[in-house]
Parts: sequence; C-alpha cells; structure tokens
Amino acid sequence: MRPVFLLAIAMLVPMDTLSNVAATGAQEAAPYPAVAAFTRVYIAGTAGVVAPVVAKDSPFIYTPQALRARIKGFVSLEITVGADGHVRDAVVTKSLDVGLDAQAVAAIGRYVFVAGTVDNRPAAVRMPYILEAKIH
Repeated sequence: MRPVFLLAIAMLVPMDTLSNVAATGAQEAAPYPAVAAFTRVYIAGTAGVVAPVVAKDSPFIYTPQALRARIKGFVSLEITVGADGHVRDAVVTKSLDVGLDAQAVAAIGRYVFVAGTVDNRPAAVRMPYILEAKIH
C-alpha cells in the first residue's frame, strides 16, 4: 500500500520534497508549496508546443577577471519561461567561465519573452538558450 501512497504524493509534491519524505518520514516533510509551483512545463520542440520568443533582452555584463583574461565564447543554458513571459528557471548546461556563467544566468533572468504556447494558449516552456559572451 505504501508505494501507491508515494505515487500519489509524487504527482502533487516536487521531487526534492518527495526525497525528504522518503529520507525522513512523512511527518517531517516540508509543507506543500503554493499551487503555482505545480504548473505544467512543456518542452520546446515537441508536438504542439511553440517556443517563447525574446521580446526584451538584457546586456551580458562581463566580470573584471573575464575582461582581463579576454574570455569570449558561448554559455549554453536550459531555461523555463513561464506563461507570463518571464524566466522562472535557468541552468547552465555548457560552461564558459564560472563568473561568466553566473552573469549569463543573471542576464537571462532579466529577459522578457513572448510566452510559448500549447494549443494557442500561453504555457510554461522549457528550452535551450545560448548566450554569447563577446568583448566589444
């Protein structure tokens, strides 16, 4: 009976909370997060999912160390754009430099997108995104 119970919890609780339940017991688990955390996220490029499009970008700010080292290249990110067009999550998938990676995540957090859609309705969409770090 317990596996069925855990399966039911898995549909309602984020995975990090579920691992806390498994490790510490249900009594000590964190309280349920807000309902907004349960919004379904679609993957760009799958059938019926239209990827978000940049409406407003933000400058990529170089760190002093990266400027001195004249580092340039690309930072690959995996981002989740909410139905409101704002970036909800960003993870570096291909690093360039630790400082520049942090700046890339900060910059993408300031971007505004035209929200992605599923069946012509705004939806949260996860997609790859590449930022170029170049010295002007």
